[in-house]
Amino acid sequence: MKFGTIALVLSALAAANAHSQEEIDRKGAEIMEEYRTQRGTWVHALTQHDIDFMVDHIGSDGIAVAGFFVGPHYKASGPRFADRHQHTDDLFLVYKRLAEDQSWLKDAMNMHKTYTFAFSHDRELADDNGCGGDGLANRWDHVCLVVWKTSKSGQSIKTFPATALTEEGKQKMHEGYRHHPADIKLALFERAGRSVDDSEIEAEL
Repeated sequence: MKFGTIALVLSALAAANAHSQEEIDRKGAEIMEEYRTQRGTWVHALTQHDIDFMVDHIGSDGIAVAGFFVGPHYKASGPRFADRHQHTDDLFLVYKRLAEDQSWLKDAMNMHKTYTFAFSHDRELADDNGCGGDGLANRWDHVCLVVWKTSKSGQSIKTFPATALTEEGKQKMHEGYRHHPADIKLALFERAGRSVDDSEIEAEL
């Protein structure tokens, strides 16, 4: 995890020089951002480690997003080979376009960098990160979106998962409802625009 590595670097920095806490915090943020940039902003999440790394490196006043696409045609190939079906999934294609061109986020938050978007086809990984937590644990299928957002200081973080992207989707989930491509952007925009207070401490999922 990032905290151990960064703590060692910053401890050495503080011991070697009489730096202020503000300088140390700024250096820590720079190191986190460097690690995040090296990993990239479009991530195929195969394990929980991939999700944890992305979330650990959001930084202050930012977001990280994971889109889980687990429809029947993905299940047939398993999570490691399901990407061959992505080009036929209109929901996945919309999600990818939103990750590539993030200009739509400017109206939702104080956008100051390109944020990391992950994708996965692993249903278990999706549930481990909050999918189905809105009462649809055994009913949702095909798509779940999870947005992690930090407070302005970066000291607090909240998780906003959504398996029912719209109210219609929630009401009709038992009927095998399939969301519309436009629902992806609306759900992400709404969650990215939510506020996170510095005093909020989130329990682990």
